Amino acid sequence: MTNKNTKIRVQSAPDDCLENITTIEDIRSKIANVRALQGSFRDATLYQRKWNPTNEKDSDVNDSDSTCTLKLLQFNTLAQGLSAGPSLQIPTPFDAKCCRKDIYGGFSNIPNPEIVLDFDLRRWRLMEVLLEDDYDIIAMEEVDRFHGFFEPLLNILGYQGLFTPKPFSPGVSMGWYSDGCALFWKKDTLELLKEEKGAYEMGSGSQVYTIATMRHVATDRVLVVAMTHLKAGKTIENEIVRVGQVEELLGAVQASAQNAAKLGNIALDEIPVVVAGDFNSDPKENNSCIRGIQSKDSIYPMKSAYEVDSITHSSMFTTWKTRGDMTVKRIIDYIFHNAGVTKGFDCSHTLQNPVDYEVEETRLPGFKYPSDHIAVGAKFKLER
Repeated sequence: MTNKNTKIRVQSAPDDCLENITTIEDIRSKIANVRALQGSFRDATLYQRKWNPTNEKDSDVNDSDSTCTLKLLQFNTLAQGLSAGPSLQIPTPFDAKCCRKDIYGGFSNIPNPEIVLDFDLRRWRLMEVLLEDDYDIIAMEEVDRFHGFFEPLLNILGYQGLFTPKPFSPGVSMGWYSDGCALFWKKDTLELLKEEKGAYEMGSGSQVYTIATMRHVATDRVLVVAMTHLKAGKTIENEIVRVGQVEELLGAVQASAQNAAKLGNIALDEIPVVVAGDFNSDPKENNSCIRGIQSKDSIYPMKSAYEVDSITHSSMFTTWKTRGDMTVKRIIDYIFHNAGVTKGFDCSHTLQNPVDYEVEETRLPGFKYPSDHIAVGAKFKLER
C-alpha cells in the first residue's frame, strides 16, 4: 500500500514465512533454528543481561496485593531498508528511485554480512530480544515490517500494537517499505483509551511520535506512554532541531496527561508518564535535548530511568558501531518517566548493559546482537 502524498509504504498482509507460525513454541523453534544456522559461522549467543535495582530498597521487588510491576523495553531494531545488501542479490519490494549509497547500511566490517544482515534471518533474532523477558510494553523504532512480521507474531503472544510510519522514510527511495515507530502492549495488562500520532513541525517533517493513554487493568491506574525517534546527525544545527522536537513532544504528552486527568476526574500527580525512544542525542552535550528534558525549566520535566548524569565517563552505551573507518560509541536511547513526583509510581530496575569486553570486535550489529542499538529496559512499580 502506498500513500502518494506523503510517500508512505506499508505492508497490507503478513509475510509468507508466517504461514505455519501459530504458537509461541513455533516462534521459539524458528528462533532456535536461525540461531543455530548463524552459530555455525560464529558464536551467536545473545548477550546475557539482568535487571539491576535503581536503589537498594528495590533489590528484591515482588508483586503484592497493593503493588504491580510494569516492564518496558525500548529498542531501535535497525530497519531492513537501512541495512540491506546489494539490490542485484536482494530484490526490493518496489522499484528503487535512487541508487543505494551504502550496501548493508555501511556496516562493511562485519564478518559474513550476508548472514548477519539477511533480514529473513535477522528478524527472528530481533524477536529473540523481545522474548528475553515478559515485557508489558515494547517501544520499537526503525520498524519497516510492522504489518508483515512484528504485529502478527506479537499478536500471537498477546500484544496489541500501534504503528506510526515516517512521512518521508529514507528506505522508500531505495525500494523498501516506510520505517517508523511501533508501540506494543500486553492486552491482558493494559487497555488502550486514546491514541495520538504525529510528525514534528520542527525539522524535515519525517520524525514521528506516538502517545497512548492507557488503563492498567490490575490497578485501574490511568497512564500515558509515549515514544519517538528524533532527527539524526551529530551537529549543532541538528541538536537545535531535536530540542524543538522535544518541546513539541513534551507539550503533547502534557496535554494528554491533563486530558486524561480531566476526563477521569483524576489528580494530575496521580498519572504515571513514560517517554521512550531513540533521541539521537548524547547527555554529554551541555545544550542537548536530553539535558533539557530533565531540566526543572522543561515544559514537562522528566527523569531518566538510567542515571545518565552520572555515567558521562562510564562505559555505558546504547549504540556502538563502525561504518567504514569511523567508530561511534554513544548513549542515544532513553526511557524517561515522572516517577518521584507521581503518587504510587516508581522506577525500580533497569536492564543491565553488556560490558565492553563482551561486545564483538566489529561491534554492532553482529552474530551476538541483531541491531546497531542495544535495547534498554525499565521496570516500574505501580500501586493500586
